[in-house]
Amino acid sequence: MARYRIRACRDWLPSQHTYGRRVSVTKSSRTGTLVWRKGGVGGTVLAGQTGLSLTIASVQSSDEGIYECYYQGDTERKQGIMRLIVRHCAADKWGVFCNYDCPVCYNGGFCGNGECVCPPGFQGNNCEYACTGDKFGTNCDKTCYGGDCTGHLLCVMDPYGCSCAPGLMGIECNTECPDGMYGAGCTQTCHCADGADICNKKTGSCSDINECASSSSNDCDQHATCTNTIGSYTCTCDDGYLGTGTVCTETSDLFDIHNGQVLPDHDDVVIPNITPGECALRCLEGTDTVVLGECLSFDYQISTSTCLLSRSTGLSLEGNSDYNYYQRKGGSIFQKYSNKALSGHNEETIRGISPGECAVRCLQGTSVVPEGSCKSFDYDRRGPSCVLSKASKVTHPAALGDNANNDYYHRNDVDECDTDADNCHISATCSNSEGSFHCSCNSGYQGNGTSCTDVDECDTYTEICHINATCFNSAGSFNCSCNAGFQGNGISCTENDVDGTALRNLDDAMMKDLVPMVGPRARLKAVLKELHGSTGQNLQILSESPISTLNFWEVPRSSLKLGRRLGTGQFGEVRLGQVRNRGVRNNVAVKTLKDSASDSDKKDLLGELEILVTVGRHDNIISLVGACTKDDPLSIVVEYAPNGCLRDWLKTNSAEAMSTNSEYENQPAPISDLSMDLLIQFGIDVANGMSHLAAMQCVHRDLAARNILLGENLVAKVSDFGLSRDIYESKEYVKTAKSKLPLRWMAYESLFYNVYTTQSDV
Repeated sequence: MARYRIRACRDWLPSQHTYGRRVSVTKSSRTGTLVWRKGGVGGTVLAGQTGLSLTIASVQSSDEGIYECYYQGDTERKQGIMRLIVRHCAADKWGVFCNYDCPVCYNGGFCGNGECVCPPGFQGNNCEYACTGDKFGTNCDKTCYGGDCTGHLLCVMDPYGCSCAPGLMGIECNTECPDGMYGAGCTQTCHCADGADICNKKTGSCSDINECASSSSNDCDQHATCTNTIGSYTCTCDDGYLGTGTVCTETSDLFDIHNGQVLPDHDDVVIPNITPGECALRCLEGTDTVVLGECLSFDYQISTSTCLLSRSTGLSLEGNSDYNYYQRKGGSIFQKYSNKALSGHNEETIRGISPGECAVRCLQGTSVVPEGSCKSFDYDRRGPSCVLSKASKVTHPAALGDNANNDYYHRNDVDECDTDADNCHISATCSNSEGSFHCSCNSGYQGNGTSCTDVDECDTYTEICHINATCFNSAGSFNCSCNAGFQGNGISCTENDVDGTALRNLDDAMMKDLVPMVGPRARLKAVLKELHGSTGQNLQILSESPISTLNFWEVPRSSLKLGRRLGTGQFGEVRLGQVRNRGVRNNVAVKTLKDSASDSDKKDLLGELEILVTVGRHDNIISLVGACTKDDPLSIVVEYAPNGCLRDWLKTNSAEAMSTNSEYENQPAPISDLSMDLLIQFGIDVANGMSHLAAMQCVHRDLAARNILLGENLVAKVSDFGLSRDIYESKEYVKTAKSKLPLRWMAYESLFYNVYTTQSDV
């Protein structure tokens, strides 16, 4: 017996999955004459069946189908709907002649064709293993929208059918299991010797699982704090962020924040005992008094944790150290159009949420409609349901029309360029316009803005460099270098014989300006050695120079321009940037410490910088461009890899990762599989990079797909030298300090003896 959930008023619910010939239903407090029907509208009314139980004697295959129970004269929307599944064999047998014994199926699983069909939340040949972190599916790799299965009905293969998620029950699947019960739909009985109160209501385990111990066991956002509870866990967005906990958005993305200021005499709603993030959510979602779209700002009193919502904005702010004032940015405000809908542009439908919650989903973005791309939403009051859209009445005015069941919410103009919601190429400039944006390729590139390719100036403009210079093309630019025996900027070159006496007096500071790249600098040192003779005694001038090795790499902050955030961690962040060198701009990645970082974090980052200096440049290494070490914050500038990390790229492009071989519906179609040649090339690139590290006597200690970045033309490059060590002197590194290590990727000798070599890396 399988159960279906009806969203309108219901009076009936099948009590449990049933083997046998009697099916029971649970009745509400109403009374009246009951009617049983088979086959839906126009089906057969079962005469004489007016009780709470329907008995079918000698069940046959013809009895299989949909059964309904409702009060006579009631609307068709209030019936209880059940599906009867008839198995050919008895409960513990299977096969054509029913002569095979079924396996034992635990945790509510059912025997089907000799195998256990497991309920949602369990896996294994006998359904003996419970999934963790609110996961379900044959391989425990599926999750409900937003990580919360409350209100969802999950269906698997016959003869199991459908049920609520583990730990939940009821017509709406939003009621927690009573003490002593667990599993999908709360159908299983706990057997804990120490009492039912310690039984995990999702898994039946008699000891609580700490889902917060590992990020793979919970669905909390990286900017949320996970709190373990008996049988479950909660996610709470960190300070400075707002959201459900599974999705957290930086508050400053939606509000302009004025610390130490207050908007007096404009408090329309006062909410005590609340955090700033929760207050921001109330302002975005609206309240009974200040409805969705009306709240334009709020004051937050720090000493009393009080939120004061306002329909006004800060035209006359006053200073007050006990308050912080938050004013909504233009792109976070919605305008309501009653009884209207935007037809033909429905990107994603989310059911069972309020208009305010829908507005927050639109602002925060989803996997289907990313952050910043949601321009509007329709709200169907009947469902209720929310329909997010990337279009609006501005971009498609003819699509907005009358609809008696819907309200249309228009989001004020979104600056896609500011919110990084544009799809401009990394080498293009985004220009915002009302309801849209425009992409144009930067100087040195050609294309339509969403796709930009490098212009080979050396091939296109054959006379751009001096006749006695060589042209070198680079991404978005070019460089002219005077040939041997000539000097100048490459545009103009004059013959000049090298003065060996002058070269002997060059120090690192001079060499930085003359030869900024590692390769030429090394070759110049070799020339100096030949000039000084084989003894090399005068080379002491270089090694005793007061200019440190790191000064050679110093990048003036004035020549560095930071762009959008590429990633963030607990103590630092990585941003896309551009560095200007002799009038040429190149895209780079900039790793910077946060203000909250400790001296130890700064020391670690300096260590990573020194390793990058030691490693030098290689086609399969994320090479150092420079660093900002003077004044805070400490920043490391490295080459930019536009195609992200290998792990994410494989997940996105692998057909196996997108397989639809599942008992669950509505899975996306797989992308074509990866070619073996490409996979082999990835391996060759990584091997070349690690070979270079070994030649430089450097151990990486954290080689994994997440630390392999893909540059232009999908060239794989080894990155992230946070755990690397220089072993030039002793050929091996023995770890003595306590620090977090990637245990799943460590070699045996490293894991048990703390010894790391270039061999243990691979």
